[in-house]
Amino acid sequence: MAIFCNSCGKEMGEGTAFCNECGSPVVTSTATLQQPVQPEKAPKLQQQPAHANEKATVVSTGYFFGIVILYAIPIIGWIACLITAFGSKNHNKKNFAKAMLIWFVVGLVLGIAVYLVTLAFGGTMMEYLELTSYM
Repeated sequence: MAIFCNSCGKEMGEGTAFCNECGSPVVTSTATLQQPVQPEKAPKLQQQPAHANEKATVVSTGYFFGIVILYAIPIIGWIACLITAFGSKNHNKKNFAKAMLIWFVVGLVLGIAVYLVTLAFGGTMMEYLELTSYM
């Protein structure tokens, strides 16, 4: 005859003192030996996101289009991007501004690299072109 746990309803082997699943002590009575006990289901709690109290509205395509134009303005756009990246309560706007800051840094690094390469090889190329034009 099978024995079932009173707490979780899991089938247990005979002669066990505690349930292997939930650790509850085994109560031996004829009623519990005959029928498994169905575990009670806990009520489902609604979990709210961590930022539920913050305003997280969906941002339109027009906003992104306009904000890209604003961020392209050299100094004013960069300041606006910094303010949005670190001060906005809307996570969509904040994440987009952070992504734009990353692109600004990537563009700056690539621009400096191209300038340095052009500076290093540009003079040499001009000297070569001047020498070949006299021949």
